[in-house]
Amino acid sequence: MVRLALSAMVCVTNSERADALRAIADEKKYSRIGGVQNNSKIYDLQQQVRQSDQQTALLVGDLKKRKTTAIKCADPTVKQIVACLHAAAEDAPCLVDSVAGPLEVTRAIELGGN
Repeated sequence: MVRLALSAMVCVTNSERADALRAIADEKKYSRIGGVQNNSKIYDLQQQVRQSDQQTALLVGDLKKRKTTAIKCADPTVKQIVACLHAAAEDAPCLVDSVAGPLEVTRAIELGGN
């Protein structure tokens, strides 16, 4: 169950990293059209990428200590947990018994527990 929770968190941090990189590319793209590049915004986005990289490294390290690897983000259960992490607690997909346990473990890990 912890492997599933850690895997979902790896997927979340990878998604956040990709979002920040897309936002950086968009900022640079639209500044070429005739606007001004907002370097402060780009710096903040770079910090998000850096934070995601560090978080992913910690999660992967935790998985290695457990002598396992992350489950692929395309796995249906991982996808469901990731969706739950981005959704309100009362949303139906998060109430499914097969996801409730790993989701609680994931939230506990996010709060600093093991």
